[in-house]
Amino acid sequence: MKWWHVGTGALVVLLLGLVGWMPRLTPEMRILAVGALVAFAVLYAAWGQRLLRQDCPRATGYLAASILVVAVGVYAEPNLLIMQCLLFPLIWVLSSSIRHAIVLNVVAAPLFVVAYATGLGGSGHLWVEAFFIEGLSLGFSIVLGLWINNIAELGRQKTLLYDELAAAQDQLASLSRDAGAAAERERIARDIHDTIAQTVTGIVMLAQRGRREVTEVTEVSRDNARDGVNDERSSDRSSDLSNGGLSGGGAADRTGPGASAETFELIESMGREALDEARALVATLAKLPDADATLEQAVRRVAERFGRETSLRVDVEADALPPLPRELEVMFLRCAQEGLANVRKHARATAAVVSLRVEDGFVELRVDDDGRGYPAEAETRGPAKSENETENETADDADADAETGAAGIDALSARGFGLAGMRERLALANGTLSICTLRTPAGEPVGASLTARAPASAPTSGSAASPATPPAAYVERTS
Repeated sequence: MKWWHVGTGALVVLLLGLVGWMPRLTPEMRILAVGALVAFAVLYAAWGQRLLRQDCPRATGYLAASILVVAVGVYAEPNLLIMQCLLFPLIWVLSSSIRHAIVLNVVAAPLFVVAYATGLGGSGHLWVEAFFIEGLSLGFSIVLGLWINNIAELGRQKTLLYDELAAAQDQLASLSRDAGAAAERERIARDIHDTIAQTVTGIVMLAQRGRREVTEVTEVSRDNARDGVNDERSSDRSSDLSNGGLSGGGAADRTGPGASAETFELIESMGREALDEARALVATLAKLPDADATLEQAVRRVAERFGRETSLRVDVEADALPPLPRELEVMFLRCAQEGLANVRKHARATAAVVSLRVEDGFVELRVDDDGRGYPAEAETRGPAKSENETENETADDADADAETGAAGIDALSARGFGLAGMRERLALANGTLSICTLRTPAGEPVGASLTARAPASAPTSGSAASPATPPAAYVERTS
């Protein structure tokens, strides 16, 4: 806009010089021409510039006055017709609509024809010349005006689209932040469930066991105090309680002061571990209990602690594992913890096996037990087979075995099995989760198997993993 003002002023000055130099002008016409130029400049400076700065100007009065001033100037000096080079663009810029601009162009052109022809004497050929000049000027003005107006409209549409795109991008960024926050909440919820919740569950069960042990010791002491003597039977029972119960007893047979002390020691140990896990979560750490521990070592510690808590026999079988990403080790450790937690809460088992295998670039963690298997919501893989039958089984036969689908896992998770969290954890690493109930050839359940499988390397989009069949050694042991 600045250069338009400069160009307008320069053209007015140039025309003033031309009018002053023209020798054929009479003094009256010279004064009239100079007055028209000065009036045009004053109108533009005082009124036109202000209208150009407004978004929706009401410029009909200004444009009408400018058209009359230019017509007077052309009548005084026909060479001032060049001023329409300024006036026609102003009409298009300041008009409220295309129709308004065309009307003003059509009104201005005949006035300039009359002013041009009469200013030169009004002979016939001058009228033809005036009509020809103004016809071309009017045509160019309308064509260029419509073209430029179309360009301006396209510019407005692009600006509107840009604003809509910016708003959509802002909305998308907001949704992405919300999705990121929701994913982080889900991750924290999984971590809490797989770490602190499992440890606290163990503490509760140990506290219940300790309460039973203390209650039994209290009852024995009360009986002895009431009788006043220790008969042989009470002496034998107290001796058994002091020695920690039967040598191979389960949780219900472990009573006495020694067993209670061991229980409370376990409670203290697990409480400290829960505190460490809570601090790790607060620090947004997701690592193994010992930063220098391998996955096998961490799983063995979890299995050992689980065996002490439940008095179940827990064996760990592990291949030589390649170096794994820390996130993958954490994921498998959480799956082992959750699998053993399901054994404790649901299986009614006496033994469990945790195995770590590497096959075809995949790491597989299995948690097997000799309990009652999964509920009716879980489809079974088929009857248990002997070791020879398992070795002779074809890939098609293995693929034909039914496994629990996503709906079954969701149904079991609703009953407290925590499988959905494991499945989501594995999905982040392109892994799979499968469960099955092991059965004898007669169809009787002899245990349950949980398999977590994921690529050993960093996960890539589209990786696939298929669950393996139960280990032959375990099937042979439970058949």
